Amino acid sequence: MNLAKISCNGQITVPLEVRRALQVKTGDKIVFLYKSNGEITIKNLSAVAIGETTPFAVKALAQA
Repeated sequence: MNLAKISCNGQITVPLEVRRALQVKTGDKIVFLYKSNGEITIKNLSAVAIGETTPFAVKALAQA
């Protein structure tokens, strides 16, 4: 389990292990995907852009 604390500005630091799993680096964008069961997942936005879109991803991208 990885833990992140939310700052007073609403920011978090994504733990190194999670950044490696997502294959993200400084300046990359991530997307929060809202699932119908209430679960929220995080994906590398470039991976979503190349075809891993779902109805929830489309909704999340439209709100970004």
